[in-house]
Amino acid sequence: PLQEEDLKKVMRRIEEEMDRGLRLETHKEATVKMLPTYVRSTPEGSEVGDFLSLDLGGTNFRVMLVKVGEGEAGQWSVKTNHQLP
Repeated sequence: PLQEEDLKKVMRRIEEEMDRGLRLETHKEATVKMLPTYVRSTPEGSEVGDFLSLDLGGTNFRVMLVKVGEGEAGQWSVKTNHQLP
């Protein structure tokens, strides 16, 4: 079984590699390639409105419009899926 201290070492190593992947000067040799997301905050539960979700994976590009009303869970309004070449 994985010991807690070993797990913490793995977590630190992954975080270091992610940081290297984000830095311009170390990106080329980083084992985990990263791109900045420019997300400044995470949802806290009071959000209301229309939100666009973009998901670029290895084989698909998904676009989704999510409508969120006050006190409601989000409802998909439009969802498209495009296969990447």
